[in-house]
Amino acid sequence: MDLSAKQQRQIDQGITRSLQAVCEQAEVTIGGFAWLTHLVDYSDFPHSLQVVCVFVDAEQQAIAKENGEQAQLVQLICLGLSGITEELDRHITHTAKLCRFDNNAEGAERRYL
Repeated sequence: MDLSAKQQRQIDQGITRSLQAVCEQAEVTIGGFAWLTHLVDYSDFPHSLQVVCVFVDAEQQAIAKENGEQAQLVQLICLGLSGITEELDRHITHTAKLCRFDNNAEGAERRYL
């Protein structure tokens, strides 16, 4: 799908607003949840959309998975993005310990190990 720069900006703003609301809710309802972000390649939207959830550590992530909170988080994200895209192809959950920033010629990139 070819999107103009304006369309990309509008979609990104919508995604950001929706995920901000999800993040605010998750901070109070999901144990060990720290933050989330999204990655997208607009030349392959919506198939390229990824939402990255970060927990404070691997133990908290495991607890959230075990008690169903991680599945609840996925549902919150899908519901939050339902007005933007019905195709959330990938949802990735990482811990804070697995996330670091790398600087390269194109700027800072988040790398997941």
